[in-house]
Order: sequence, then C-alpha cells, then structure tokens
Amino acid sequence: MVTVVTFLAVHFASSSQGCGFFCGPASGQPVSHSQQFVDTKWGFVIDYGGSQLTINQADPTSDSADFLAEDVNGNTVGEITITAMRATNTQQAVKAALRDFSGNQFQDITPVEAVPGAEIGLIPGEGEGYSANVVSTDGSTDIPVGIVILASTHGNVTLLAEMWSETDTSGDAPFYLSTDQSFDYVLTDLHFRTG
Repeated sequence: MVTVVTFLAVHFASSSQGCGFFCGPASGQPVSHSQQFVDTKWGFVIDYGGSQLTINQADPTSDSADFLAEDVNGNTVGEITITAMRATNTQQAVKAALRDFSGNQFQDITPVEAVPGAEIGLIPGEGEGYSANVVSTDGSTDIPVGIVILASTHGNVTLLAEMWSETDTSGDAPFYLSTDQSFDYVLTDLHFRTG
C-alpha cells in the first residue's frame, strides 16, 4: 500500500487541566455499551465503548491491547493500541514508536506538533502528533489520517498509546481525529488495578 502525506492544520483549546488529548466540554453520559479490558501482566484496566471500539487483540497476559474504531458500515476508520513496558524515558518511547507507523501502510509521515497536556490515565506524559494520507485498499483514493503517539510512566511501568484515525476537518478535535472522543475515553479512564 502506498501512502501520500498531507499537512493538516491543527486546532487546540488551551487548558491547564489534564484531559488525555481532547479538552472539550463535559458531554454528559459516559460512552454507551462500556466494556472493560483487564491486563493481568501489567495491571492496567481499559474501559472502552463497545459500540464505538472493537477489541482487536484481547490477550490479558500480553503487553498490549489493540482496539479498532469502525464506521456504521463496519469499515475500520482508526485504531488505538496501548502497550505497557518497563519504565523508560517517555520522550524516547514516543520517538521509537514512530517506527511502528513506517513501512507500507504509513509513509512520508509529517510532524505537526507536540500534544499539549499529553497524558494516559491522568498520568502526565509526552506526546507527538503527525499527519498522513493512507491509500485506500483498492488504491483509488487517498484518505487523510492523523497519528498521535503518547507515553506516560506510572511507578515502574511506562504506557505507550499509539493511534491513527481518519480525519474530520469540520470540528475542533485535536489533529482532526474523527475518533477523538472514543480514543480520549480510553486514554482518560485507563487505570491500574488496586490491591
């Protein structure tokens, strides 16, 4: 698959409060059909919207959990992967993770800017945003996408969030990710088991 990159303008609302990467107004009710993934190896718990996200890799003894965002027709429009590892430098973890997006699916990735207020599970961290185009599976069209990579460290565990999504330029979501609220729900509500 060949990818062409398009630079996208980015709009962020300034805020000093933590909020994953989306600082929008309180939207009321939690995500419908909320489900939970519990990682038994690293001890993190992810709440996710079952109607907006489908778990793609659900092994509770692994290092990561992968979720697909789908449109009403069941087409994949985004993906978010949360990976745990031994504590490491968060900035280096973000830079190293960019390699996961290179190759055939994502090429010529363009940096946009650092993610202000980056955090996972309300744990302050580092983050970078990028823009790209993904060529459709039949090669007929280029689909603009945003890529965001975040890392936070809690005790002796570093969490890495890697996500991409088709873009929606009509709103004010960060990097115009069309799946911003579903992804932010995962990022904000992630927590570690107690006891």
